[in-house]
Amino acid sequence: KPVMEEELLVRARNLIIATCLAARVEAQRARLSLLEVTDPLTGLHNRSMLFSMGSKYLAMARRAASPFALLLLEIDALGEIYLEEGHEAGDEVLRQAAATLLRAVRDSDLVARIGDSRFALALPHCAAEDALRVGERCHQAIEGLWPFGMQVTASVAVASFNPDLDVDFDTLLARTCRTVDRARAEGRDRVLIACAQSRPEVAA
Repeated sequence: KPVMEEELLVRARNLIIATCLAARVEAQRARLSLLEVTDPLTGLHNRSMLFSMGSKYLAMARRAASPFALLLLEIDALGEIYLEEGHEAGDEVLRQAAATLLRAVRDSDLVARIGDSRFALALPHCAAEDALRVGERCHQAIEGLWPFGMQVTASVAVASFNPDLDVDFDTLLARTCRTVDRARAEGRDRVLIACAQSRPEVAA
């Protein structure tokens, strides 16, 4: 049949519209998937992503007998900053801390915000002594921040995967959380190593 120019133009226009709509839907789906694993304030990964990837890192470390470390870092007195300097100041401290932590680790490491003032760093293929150096480097880097003329400090816990002690990622995370809580209770602004429960935790 002879091609009708008007009909061809309509079909072409409809095809272009349908293609654009499909691309738009796919882009929106990708953005929603990203939002599910991203902290909106800092742009870091969130708690959900930490648990997902942390469990994979731990399983890989157990299977290959390779090292794996977890760091927790709590921004000290963040509530006081919010109270004294305002909401935007507190948010800016968190954003600067997030950027600082990203610069302090490898591209293969995972940095996540998992609480109001708490960050987690999952370090695959990282031995205990190297993890401690990372913890100290992050601690010093946070101290180098002076937003709004205020010095920021942090309490840091460093835990290395122990196959006899850490049955899963939840266990390792809980052990690290207890250590960072102890660092805060002992006066904040310090780095502590999480040891086996049968042994005392020691300050770095």
